[in-house]
Amino acid sequence: MSAEGCIAPAECGPEGAAAATGAAATASAGAGSSGQGADGILLYYAYRDLRRCQGEVRDWMETLCRQLRLVGRVRVALDGLNATLGGSMPALRRHIAAVEQRFGDPAAGPPIDFKLAASAGRKNDAAVSGSKFDRLTVSTCKEVVSMGQLGWLAEAQAGEAAGAGGAGSGDTTSNASGGDAGAAPAQGVLPAGARHVEPAEFHAMLAEAAAGQGGSRGKPTVLIDARNYYETRIGRFQADSVELLDPEVRCFSDTPAWLEANQHRLANRRILMYCTGGVRCERASAYVRSLGSSFQDVVQLRGGIQRYLETFPDGGFFRGKNFVFDERVDVEGGSGAVVGTCVGCGCPWDDYRHRRRCPCCRMLVLMCDSCAAAIPEPASSQGAAEALTVSDRIIEEQQQQQKQPMCGLCQRRQEQARHGAATGGSSGSIAARRLRILCLHGFRQSARNFEGRTHALRRRLKDLAELVFLDAPHELPVWRKPEAAEEATSAAGAGAASPGATEAAAAEGAAAQAAGLLDAAMQQQQPAAAAAAAAAVAAAAAELDAELAAALQQQLETDEEERRRHQRQRRQQQQQWRQHEEQQSAGPPRRAWLLVPEQYAALQAEQQQQQQQQEEKMHDPEQQAQRGDASPAVAPWYVDEWQFQRQTAGWQESQLALQAALQEQGAFDGVLGFSQGAAVAAVLAAQAALERKQQQAAAGGSCTGSSGSASAAPHQPLQFAILCSGYIPPLEEHGQLLRAAAVAGGAALPTLHMYSSGGDDRQVSARDSAELADCFDPTQRFVVRHSAGHAIPSTKGVVHRIRHFLLHMQLQAQECQQQQQL
Repeated sequence: MSAEGCIAPAECGPEGAAAATGAAATASAGAGSSGQGADGILLYYAYRDLRRCQGEVRDWMETLCRQLRLVGRVRVALDGLNATLGGSMPALRRHIAAVEQRFGDPAAGPPIDFKLAASAGRKNDAAVSGSKFDRLTVSTCKEVVSMGQLGWLAEAQAGEAAGAGGAGSGDTTSNASGGDAGAAPAQGVLPAGARHVEPAEFHAMLAEAAAGQGGSRGKPTVLIDARNYYETRIGRFQADSVELLDPEVRCFSDTPAWLEANQHRLANRRILMYCTGGVRCERASAYVRSLGSSFQDVVQLRGGIQRYLETFPDGGFFRGKNFVFDERVDVEGGSGAVVGTCVGCGCPWDDYRHRRRCPCCRMLVLMCDSCAAAIPEPASSQGAAEALTVSDRIIEEQQQQQKQPMCGLCQRRQEQARHGAATGGSSGSIAARRLRILCLHGFRQSARNFEGRTHALRRRLKDLAELVFLDAPHELPVWRKPEAAEEATSAAGAGAASPGATEAAAAEGAAAQAAGLLDAAMQQQQPAAAAAAAAAVAAAAAELDAELAAALQQQLETDEEERRRHQRQRRQQQQQWRQHEEQQSAGPPRRAWLLVPEQYAALQAEQQQQQQQQEEKMHDPEQQAQRGDASPAVAPWYVDEWQFQRQTAGWQESQLALQAALQEQGAFDGVLGFSQGAAVAAVLAAQAALERKQQQAAAGGSCTGSSGSASAAPHQPLQFAILCSGYIPPLEEHGQLLRAAAVAGGAALPTLHMYSSGGDDRQVSARDSAELADCFDPTQRFVVRHSAGHAIPSTKGVVHRIRHFLLHMQLQAQECQQQQQL
C-alpha cells in the first residue's frame, strides 16, 4: 500500500507489461474480433480500497487490457475491481500476473481468485453484442457489484469494531475478511461476510442436509441463489429436503429488500449461498449477517458455480446450465438436465441464443426455435419505420409487444392483477376486512399531530388498515431553550478585540516607536540630519493618523451593522416564539407516555396548584390575561436530547389510558408506535405474546386470533406490532420483560421494525432499535431499514414493505376466522 492508502502501481504496469509480453501481446492482437471468439475467458473480482486512486487505476487497467488485446468489461469501483475478459490464453495469463503484482498484497485484502477457462466459442453474433464482448469497456462506478444500498455498510462495520474484542469467542461462521482466515479486510470496503467453503465441503453440507441429519447443530438448512431471475431459469442447485430460496429478482439491487422481507424464513437456520463466481455472495452474505444475531450461520460457496462444476464435472447437486456474462452465454453443467421452459409454448428449453426479451421489463426470456420463428422480432425494419407516422409507429409497436410472450415475473403480476380485479381484492370465501391498528405517538407529540404526520402513509394503507390514534395522558408544558449560550456568545463578542481596534492599537504603537526614534536621532545626529528625521517622522505620523481614522470609521460602521443584525435576530426570534405560542394555544398540547422523574414531579405539583386555584375560583380577567401573555418558561436542566434514556415515571397513568382504549374502543388487531410510542407498543406486544401463549395452552393450541367482529372479546390480545424508531424503555419492569423474552428466543408475535440505518437518526440510534427487534421472535420478525432519519417514511419501497406485512397479517386473520367458524 502506498502512503496515500492506495495500491501503488506495480513495476510491470502498462508500459512494463507491454515490454514484457512483446510478441505475446502482438500475437494476441485481434483475439476478440475473430470469428471463433476469444481463446479463453477470465473472471475475477477483488475488494480493495480505491477511493483515492480510482481514476488512476482505471487508466492503468484500460492501458493494460488494450495492450494485451483483451475484450470484455472491467468495473473499477470505489471498493475494488470486477472483471470479465476474453482473449488469448497467454495474454490473459500476462494480465493475471500484472493484476496480482499490483493488487495481490495480502495486507490489502483477501486473495484474488482468478478463474481462467478455455472458451468453447461464442454462442452467436447476438450473444457477442449483448454481452459487449465485441469491445473493451473499462468503467468507474461506486460498487464492485451494484447492491444499491450503502448506508448499512457503516452500521455493519461499526458493529464489527464494537465486537472486535470478542475474537476469541470461537465463532467459526464469522470471518472478518469475508473470505479466508488470516487475510486482512480492505478497511471501509467489505464488512464481515460468510465463511467461504470449498466446493467439496459445500457438496458435503448439501449431502448432509439432504440426508436429514439436521445441518449445523440441528438447525434446518436453506439454500439461497443470489443470482438474477433469468440466470436461475436455466440452472440451479437441487437437493432433497433442502429448501431452495430463489429471490427471483430482476437485478441484484433488489436483493436487500427480498432478504429483509424474508427474514422469518432465514432466522436461526444454516444458510448456504451461491452465485456464478462468488462476488454477489460477498455482499449478500454480509447483508444477511448485518440483520442480527439470528443470521450469523452463513456459508458461501468459494468460487461460485464455476469452481463447483470444475470440481464435480458430472454436475453434483447442480442441475442445468450455468449462465455466464460473456460471449458463451452459458456453460454446460454436466448433468444433462434441462430445467428451463420456453415462454411461448412451455416446452423444455434452456438456451438464450435468440436473445428475446420481455416486452414489459426487457429481461431476457427463453424462447425455442419454433416460437422464435413463429413470433417475429418486435422492432420494425428501418424502411418501414420511416414510412410510418409517429402515432402509427406507436400503435404498431404496441401490437407487436402484445404478441411477445412475457417473462414469468410479469405474467405472475398480470395474473395477480386480474385475480384482484375479479375478487375485489379479497381471497377465499371470506371477504377481506380492514385491520384495526392502535397508533401511539412519540414524545412531545399528540394524536392529532401524529395523524397529520402520517397522512401520506394512511392514504396508501386505507384499503388494508384503519388507524386509530390515541393521546398519551401526560400533557407537557411549552418551553424554550435557555439563553445562556447566546448571552455568553454576546459577552465574548463584546470582550473580544475587533479588527478595527487592533489596527488602531498597532498604529498607535508604530507612532510611539517613530517618536522614540526621533528623540534618539536628535541626541546622536547633527541638526540637519535631525531635521530630515523629523520630517520623515512627521510624514509617517500623518500617514498613521489617516490609517487610524479609516480604521476607527470602519469599526464604527461594523459596530452599527452588528447592532442592526442583532436587533433583526431578536425581532425574528420574538416573532418565532409568538408564532410558536399561537400554534401551541391553537393546536392540541404536546404529550408523553413516560417522563423523567423530575418532570413528572413538576407536573404533579403544577396539577395540584391548578386544582387549588380552581377550588378558590380565581377568575380575575387581568390575571388570566397576564398568564396568557406570559412567554414560555426556560427549559429546566433535565430537558435534553438524551432524556428518553431516563424516562421511568408516569407509567401507571399511561397503562390505565391504554387499558381503557383497548376495552372501550373495540378490538384491535395490532399496535403501531413511533419513538417513545414504539417503546410502549413493544411492551404491549410482549404482554400480548404472553397472553396468547396462555390462551393457546388453555385452548389446546387452536387459533386465538381476533375475528374483528363486533362481538369479539374486548380484551382480545393484539396480533401484531409495528415498531418505528423504537428502543427498550428504561423502566426496569419493561426492560426485564423484553430482555427475558429475548433470552427465551423472542416474544412470539409478528412484528415489523422500521428504523434508520447508520447514523441518519440523531434521536434513536439504529443499534437501540436493533436491540429492541432482537426481543421478538426472529421467525416472525420483519425489519425495514431506511435513510429517512427519525421519521416514518412514506416512500414507495417502504410502503410496499408495510403493505406486504399487513397483507400477511390480514391472511392470518382470515385463516383464524375460518377456523373459528369451523
